[in-house]
Amino acid sequence: MITVRKITSDDLPLLQSWAEARGCSLVPELLSPYGFLACNGEKLLLCAWAALTMDVPIVQIDHVYLPRRFVPNDLREAWALILNAIRAWVKTINKSCGFAYSLLEIIMNPVMELEATNAGGIVSQRTYKKCHYLV
Repeated sequence: MITVRKITSDDLPLLQSWAEARGCSLVPELLSPYGFLACNGEKLLLCAWAALTMDVPIVQIDHVYLPRRFVPNDLREAWALILNAIRAWVKTINKSCGFAYSLLEIIMNPVMELEATNAGGIVSQRTYKKCHYLV
């Protein structure tokens, strides 16, 4: 069963290796404290960080990484669960703090575009693909 939990410092070495395998890097000091990790038991499947944009009602999703080898159906389920976890987190923040965050935004590569569309996202048609999900 796939579940979502908060990313801890113990997870960072493995997640850093996922980022490096894609030519990227994680800088722990610059990461949002709101990291989400989808797991199937002990197996880590997908990570993402969410950051609040204080002057507009947008939550930015960044640093979405997965292992080199993965099962596509598990990845789809993991992404749906992470999106639901982020939505629930945003709704809690909105309710408890009186905010009005209403949009999740992610900048993606073309490979992610089809999956994002299938998951209900609205993908822009710019050079850098942006995908929006309603909270």
